[in-house]
Amino acid sequence: MSGLRWLVESDLSGFSLVFGHGLTAPQLLSRMGAYSGTLALRDEETFFEDFEEELHDPDGHVVTAGRYGEWAWAWEHYGPRRWGNEEALAAVSVGTAALVLTSNAKAHRTFRYAEDGRRLACADNLDLDAGTDLDHFRTELLALGVDPDRPEDGPVSGLSLAVRLAEGLGIDLPPDGPPVWEGWSARLRP
Repeated sequence: MSGLRWLVESDLSGFSLVFGHGLTAPQLLSRMGAYSGTLALRDEETFFEDFEEELHDPDGHVVTAGRYGEWAWAWEHYGPRRWGNEEALAAVSVGTAALVLTSNAKAHRTFRYAEDGRRLACADNLDLDAGTDLDHFRTELLALGVDPDRPEDGPVSGLSLAVRLAEGLGIDLPPDGPPVWEGWSARLRP
């Protein structure tokens, strides 16, 4: 399966993915706030040696990253860290574009898009303070058959729609999903 559709069709209980256009995996992790002493290219065995205890700790904040096509991706282990924070998304997007997709077992879905340090689009189905602002993607939404001005067209914060918008930006991942236990990884600052 190509693209990101496997996220919609998988049995994952949740995920948190951050994308940065034109960045390398180490650049993305640095912008996300990685401790430089933990940033390294690891195989699966070394990853577990270095982070196994932290993977089960909600405060561990371990991230694995890679690059596929024009976008670097980061898979955040143990759920979203801080991607509701506008400053964190802005830091990743300085001089480029960044996207955050999250989903959890309680059906909380977020889609946040920024360019050059400024949030341009957001859809969060549970955080009313974040709201839904997808005007930046109006043309793309209409092409997908969704008019954001017509509530009867359905929610604009659904995971399937978020994935289709991300794919429209050229975001892709390996067909079997990202190699989450190997590649570049690090621990993030709180």
